[in-house]
Amino acid sequence: MRCKLSFPNYDHSILGIPNSLLNHYGAKAHHKTLPVLDNYLKKKYKNVILIILDGMGVDMLQHNLSNFSFLRRHVKTKLSSVFPSTTVAAFTAHCCGLSPIEHGRLGWAPYFKHLKRVVEIVPNTDFILENVCLKRS
Repeated sequence: MRCKLSFPNYDHSILGIPNSLLNHYGAKAHHKTLPVLDNYLKKKYKNVILIILDGMGVDMLQHNLSNFSFLRRHVKTKLSSVFPSTTVAAFTAHCCGLSPIEHGRLGWAPYFKHLKRVVEIVPNTDFILENVCLKRS
């Protein structure tokens, strides 16, 4: 079975979502905005809600839902993710509008040489202490 690779297109990726929101609310956008989202934001809605479904790509929708399902009927555009497309890298990109190479949060539990520790990024905990030492006691 051949693996189909896809590469991020930062001109049309999830990175545009926070940058459109930053731009809409008068903050500095770090990257290109998404024109499709910019058009919705021009309508001056009182509230804007962003729901992030981790791992919910267009392929997942196409393979599991009919063309008439609510989610499939309301897809407005297909976006690429960031690279690496890990939860931590993508979620942080959503939060700050920066690409993973800029924000540096690339994976869940990297080793920090200067701390001599593996740190779980999202909960900001010491991996060894939380997962090995405390479970032994």
